[in-house]
Amino acid sequence: MPYLARYSVKNSRISHSALYALKTDDKGRLFCDDTDRMHYVFLPPFDAGKQEAEWGRLTFNINVPDDTEVTIFYFATETTAFTRKNVLSDMKEFLCETNEDPGIKLSLFELAGAKSIRGANDILMYDVNGRYLFVAIRIEGSFEGPLSDIKVINPGDTFMNTLPEIYRKRGGFFHRYLSVLSSIFNDFQDRIDGYAVNLDTEVADKELLVTYAGWMGIDLSGDFLEEEKLRLLVKEAPMLNRKKGTKAALERLCEIVLSEKCIIIENKDEYDQRMFGENKFDVTILIRSFVEEKKKSQLFFLLNQFVPIRTHLRIIYLEGRSGLDTHSYLDINATVFDTKEGKLDSHMSLDANVLMPGEKLQDGMVLTDDEDGPVLR
Repeated sequence: MPYLARYSVKNSRISHSALYALKTDDKGRLFCDDTDRMHYVFLPPFDAGKQEAEWGRLTFNINVPDDTEVTIFYFATETTAFTRKNVLSDMKEFLCETNEDPGIKLSLFELAGAKSIRGANDILMYDVNGRYLFVAIRIEGSFEGPLSDIKVINPGDTFMNTLPEIYRKRGGFFHRYLSVLSSIFNDFQDRIDGYAVNLDTEVADKELLVTYAGWMGIDLSGDFLEEEKLRLLVKEAPMLNRKKGTKAALERLCEIVLSEKCIIIENKDEYDQRMFGENKFDVTILIRSFVEEKKKSQLFFLLNQFVPIRTHLRIIYLEGRSGLDTHSYLDINATVFDTKEGKLDSHMSLDANVLMPGEKLQDGMVLTDDEDGPVLR
């Protein structure tokens, strides 16, 4: 297959472009700024690296409503130097300078004999030759989706050079006809070549990650994992499968899902069997963090996929602290920890033997009233 040179417009090239009423993201995609109905993009020149270079296809992705018109301007030259106001200037600096009026820049395109195409996002540029290719895009109206994936592909087809010399007339009807078929073939091949990206857990779609986990025998249905945790779990799935049935696998799963380590109790003989199971096959997991009810059942379902056969799994969620209800009391010499301030209900008093750490009772401390009742200060 003949060699295809691809010039992709990514974030680095967009950062050196002149944008009018457009904004960009970190991926180099362009969005409507909604400040004006006229939007312009002036790209830095594409350099073929040789004189009298022949250019092929220009493609990009954009979705615009019916009342919005997209126009592409392009021309090729052997040099970027030109004379402006009797001063030798550089086309690249002039066209990529945002302080210049876009109408004046398009006048330069017109003087250079630029071609213009309306309403198309896949253009054959067989009618221009030169080392440097200049491209400008004008959008009249508004659009929601991004302008993205701008590419220049040379020579634009892969079929012409396989034919006899008599059929290789560049830009002729037969050439353009074959270019349509060649474009379909190349685009399809690009999708095949780029599919490996979909297998990368760092960039693959979230829906695909659930499928990939299923390939490795892990059921992650239910959409209970955040995207970041889902990617991490799928990435570590081969390692977790190797450790399936072990304490280490359960610990790592809990750490990924809950972002904290859990306590796993396997041997009931060391603990109270009424709390931690009735036989040696029972496994109890103690979790400190708060977990929503829906997520509890999904976590239990996930962990059960990694326990040995005959194992009975039980999860106990520990509360962060203990509390006293209205029918509880503190005995003599009891201590209340981490208490800064004591409050008394109406008609209640403190016994002389009660110690409240954090704020020791000192001489001069008095009982005052606030909105919630008496307070020791």
